[in-house]
Amino acid sequence: MVLKFILLGLIDIAPMSGYDIVKAFDYAALFYWHATHTQVYRTLKDLEKEGWIRGEVVRQTDNPNKKVFHITDAGKEALAGWVREEPELPGFKHPFLIKFTYAALLGDEELIDQLDLYEGKLKEKLTLLTSEEKRGFIMMARGHREKFLWEMTNENGIMYYQNEIAWVRKVKDALMGGEA
Repeated sequence: MVLKFILLGLIDIAPMSGYDIVKAFDYAALFYWHATHTQVYRTLKDLEKEGWIRGEVVRQTDNPNKKVFHITDAGKEALAGWVREEPELPGFKHPFLIKFTYAALLGDEELIDQLDLYEGKLKEKLTLLTSEEKRGFIMMARGHREKFLWEMTNENGIMYYQNEIAWVRKVKDALMGGEA
Protein backbone atom coordinates (compact mmCIF):
# COMPACT_ATOMS: atom_id res chain seq x y z
CA MET A 1 0.00 0.00 0.00
CA VAL A 2 2.79 2.44 0.84
CA LEU A 3 4.35 1.90 -2.59
CA LYS A 4 1.25 3.40 -4.21
CA PHE A 5 1.77 6.61 -2.29
CA ILE A 6 5.51 6.70 -2.89
CA LEU A 7 4.81 6.55 -6.62
CA LEU A 8 2.06 9.17 -6.36
CA GLY A 9 4.41 11.47 -4.47
CA LEU A 10 7.16 11.11 -7.06
CA ILE A 11 4.77 11.68 -9.95
CA ASP A 12 3.34 14.67 -8.12
CA ILE A 13 6.82 16.23 -8.09
CA ALA A 14 7.13 15.82 -11.84
CA PRO A 15 5.66 13.54 -14.51
CA MET A 16 7.90 10.47 -14.77
CA SER A 17 8.30 7.25 -16.68
CA GLY A 18 8.56 3.95 -14.84
CA TYR A 19 12.30 3.99 -15.54
CA ASP A 20 12.63 7.48 -14.02
CA ILE A 21 10.73 6.33 -10.94
CA VAL A 22 13.00 3.33 -10.42
CA LYS A 23 16.05 5.62 -10.70
CA ALA A 24 14.49 8.10 -8.26
CA PHE A 25 14.47 5.44 -5.55
CA ASP A 26 18.26 5.80 -5.36
CA TYR A 27 18.32 9.57 -5.02
CA ALA A 28 15.04 10.52 -3.39
CA ALA A 29 14.41 10.24 0.32
CA LEU A 30 13.33 6.67 -0.33
CA PHE A 31 16.14 4.71 1.22
CA TYR A 32 13.53 3.51 3.70
CA TRP A 33 11.68 1.58 1.02
CA HIS A 34 12.72 -0.84 -1.68
CA ALA A 35 10.71 -1.94 -4.67
CA THR A 36 11.59 -4.12 -7.63
CA HIS A 37 10.99 -3.02 -11.21
CA THR A 38 8.11 -5.48 -11.38
CA GLN A 39 6.47 -4.04 -8.25
CA VAL A 40 6.81 -0.48 -9.58
CA TYR A 41 5.28 -1.27 -12.98
CA ARG A 42 2.47 -3.39 -11.49
CA THR A 43 1.64 -0.60 -9.04
CA LEU A 44 1.65 1.99 -11.84
CA LYS A 45 -0.95 -0.12 -13.67
CA ASP A 46 -3.05 -0.29 -10.50
CA LEU A 47 -2.82 3.48 -10.02
CA GLU A 48 -3.96 4.01 -13.61
CA LYS A 49 -6.94 1.69 -13.09
CA GLU A 50 -7.88 3.62 -9.94
CA GLY A 51 -7.71 6.89 -11.90
CA TRP A 52 -5.00 8.32 -9.65
CA ILE A 53 -2.51 8.70 -12.52
CA ARG A 54 -2.75 8.79 -16.28
CA GLY A 55 -0.12 7.59 -18.68
CA GLU A 56 0.88 9.37 -21.85
CA VAL A 57 2.99 7.68 -24.53
CA VAL A 58 5.86 9.94 -25.57
CA ARG A 59 7.25 9.16 -28.98
CA GLN A 60 11.02 9.31 -29.28
CA THR A 61 13.17 9.14 -32.37
CA ASP A 62 16.47 7.84 -30.97
CA ASN A 63 15.00 5.66 -28.20
CA PRO A 64 11.95 3.45 -27.81
CA ASN A 65 8.73 5.25 -26.96
CA LYS A 66 8.12 5.69 -23.26
CA LYS A 67 5.08 6.12 -21.10
CA VAL A 68 5.14 9.16 -18.82
CA PHE A 69 2.76 9.25 -15.89
CA HIS A 70 0.94 12.33 -14.58
CA ILE A 71 -0.93 12.56 -11.29
CA THR A 72 -4.65 13.30 -11.52
CA ASP A 73 -6.73 15.43 -9.15
CA ALA A 74 -8.04 12.20 -7.61
CA GLY A 75 -4.45 11.06 -7.12
CA LYS A 76 -3.55 14.34 -5.41
CA GLU A 77 -6.55 13.93 -3.08
CA ALA A 78 -5.58 10.33 -2.28
CA LEU A 79 -1.98 11.36 -1.55
CA ALA A 80 -3.08 14.22 0.71
CA GLY A 81 -5.50 11.92 2.54
CA TRP A 82 -2.78 9.34 3.13
CA VAL A 83 -0.34 11.96 4.46
CA ARG A 84 -3.02 13.04 6.97
CA GLU A 85 -3.50 9.52 8.36
CA GLU A 86 -2.24 8.77 11.85
CA PRO A 87 1.50 7.96 11.82
CA GLU A 88 2.41 4.35 12.35
CA LEU A 89 5.60 2.84 13.67
CA PRO A 90 7.85 1.34 11.03
CA GLY A 91 7.95 -2.37 10.48
CA PHE A 92 11.43 -3.48 11.37
CA LYS A 93 13.24 -6.20 9.45
CA HIS A 94 16.96 -6.40 9.99
CA PRO A 95 18.39 -9.56 8.39
CA PHE A 96 21.91 -8.91 9.65
CA LEU A 97 20.77 -8.66 13.28
CA ILE A 98 18.92 -11.95 12.92
CA LYS A 99 22.14 -13.57 11.63
CA PHE A 100 24.09 -11.82 14.38
CA THR A 101 21.77 -13.32 16.99
CA TYR A 102 23.03 -16.78 16.00
CA ALA A 103 26.63 -15.76 15.27
CA ALA A 104 27.96 -17.55 18.35
CA LEU A 105 28.36 -20.40 15.85
CA LEU A 106 31.23 -18.41 14.28
CA GLY A 107 34.73 -17.84 15.51
CA ASP A 108 35.86 -14.28 16.31
CA GLU A 109 37.76 -13.88 13.04
CA GLU A 110 34.83 -15.02 10.91
CA LEU A 111 32.41 -12.83 12.87
CA ILE A 112 34.69 -9.81 12.49
CA ASP A 113 34.84 -10.52 8.74
CA GLN A 114 31.03 -10.48 8.65
CA LEU A 115 30.97 -7.22 10.61
CA ASP A 116 33.55 -5.72 8.22
CA LEU A 117 31.38 -6.64 5.21
CA TYR A 118 28.30 -5.16 6.89
CA GLU A 119 30.20 -1.99 7.80
CA GLY A 120 31.35 -1.63 4.19
CA LYS A 121 27.76 -1.81 2.94
CA LEU A 122 26.68 0.73 5.55
CA LYS A 123 29.42 3.11 4.43
CA GLU A 124 28.28 2.75 0.80
CA LYS A 125 24.74 3.78 1.78
CA LEU A 126 26.07 6.65 3.86
CA THR A 127 28.13 7.83 0.89
CA LEU A 128 25.01 7.78 -1.30
CA LEU A 129 23.03 9.83 1.24
CA THR A 130 25.77 12.46 1.40
CA SER A 131 26.53 12.50 -2.35
CA GLU A 132 26.20 15.40 -4.77
CA GLU A 133 23.54 13.42 -6.65
CA LYS A 134 21.48 13.30 -3.48
CA ARG A 135 21.93 17.03 -2.95
CA GLY A 136 20.82 17.53 -6.56
CA PHE A 137 17.61 15.62 -5.92
CA ILE A 138 16.88 17.65 -2.80
CA MET A 139 17.31 20.81 -4.86
CA MET A 140 14.33 19.63 -6.97
CA ALA A 141 12.06 20.46 -4.04
CA ARG A 142 9.19 22.71 -5.05
CA GLY A 143 9.59 25.08 -2.15
CA HIS A 144 11.43 25.88 1.06
CA ARG A 145 9.19 23.73 3.27
CA GLU A 146 9.43 20.68 1.01
CA LYS A 147 13.21 21.11 0.79
CA PHE A 148 13.40 21.24 4.59
CA LEU A 149 11.31 18.06 4.93
CA TRP A 150 13.46 16.20 2.38
CA GLU A 151 16.64 17.36 4.12
CA MET A 152 15.32 16.16 7.49
CA THR A 153 14.34 12.78 6.01
CA ASN A 154 17.81 12.48 4.52
CA GLU A 155 19.39 13.49 7.83
CA ASN A 156 17.41 10.76 9.58
CA GLY A 157 18.89 8.23 7.15
CA ILE A 158 22.40 9.59 7.65
CA MET A 159 22.00 9.33 11.42
CA TYR A 160 20.67 5.77 11.09
CA TYR A 161 23.69 4.60 9.08
CA GLN A 162 26.14 6.48 11.33
CA ASN A 163 24.57 4.76 14.35
CA GLU A 164 24.81 1.33 12.71
CA ILE A 165 28.49 1.96 11.91
CA ALA A 166 29.15 3.04 15.52
CA TRP A 167 27.41 -0.14 16.75
CA VAL A 168 29.53 -2.34 14.42
CA ARG A 169 32.71 -0.69 15.72
CA LYS A 170 31.59 -1.22 19.33
CA VAL A 171 30.97 -4.92 18.68
CA LYS A 172 34.30 -5.34 16.88
CA ASP A 173 36.17 -3.55 19.69
CA ALA A 174 34.54 -5.84 22.25
CA LEU A 175 35.42 -8.94 20.24
CA MET A 176 39.00 -7.85 19.70
CA GLY A 177 39.31 -6.87 23.37
CA GLY A 178 38.24 -10.34 24.45
CA GLU A 179 35.03 -9.07 26.09
CA ALA A 180 32.78 -11.51 24.24
